[in-house]
Amino acid sequence: MATPHVNNFYRIWFTWVDPIVLLLTVISFIVAPQVAWDFAVPEYILAYNDLYEPLIHQSAALYSFMGLTLGVLLRVSDDPKVWRVVQASVLFVDISLMIIMPVTCARQGRGELSQWRGGEWFNMFFTLWVALIRAAYLLNIGGSESSAKGKKSN
Repeated sequence: MATPHVNNFYRIWFTWVDPIVLLLTVISFIVAPQVAWDFAVPEYILAYNDLYEPLIHQSAALYSFMGLTLGVLLRVSDDPKVWRVVQASVLFVDISLMIIMPVTCARQGRGELSQWRGGEWFNMFFTLWVALIRAAYLLNIGGSESSAKGKKSN
């Protein structure tokens, strides 16, 4: 039986781009927790306090887990079920983040989209982009290269 082959776009995105983005996030959370805090909560609402560092470092640990899952597990397994479960799980995180962001802004008194900062817009659009990629993969849009090669053209 042939080993299933994931479309190169998905393989590269899920095993290279995703882990690199997560690695950069983890590094920033560990090296510059105040920047991570200020990115999530404007200073005029709640200034950074060293007591928040453990929470930010815990977030870094969870993002590390996601990065290792994407960057290592998906490289050692070509099992389509594993790939689908991983992507569905990360899609759940993406959707959660897209819900949390406007709720957080609203609770901070910045519920109007015009009150969002540039970083929030970037995060929302980037998260939407990666969520669409994951959803497309889960819906088999683009399919696998092996299934595309096996199809007969009419």
